[in-house]
Amino acid sequence: MVGFDLPSGTRIVLTDRVAGQCGNAYRANLGQIEAAVEEHRLATGEAISADALLNALPWD
Repeated sequence: MVGFDLPSGTRIVLTDRVAGQCGNAYRANLGQIEAAVEEHRLATGEAISADALLNALPWD
């Protein structure tokens, strides 16, 4: 629901640069995570914590 559809084994790298696929990694920035959390809330009515989502993802 949050919009991340990544193949198994893809590394997720937190960046302050441009987000998106980069080889075997997917670069995500904080604004992208916050926007996804807000979209999820608007679509489902369920509020989730951006911090909890950040802590749950397998960052590299």
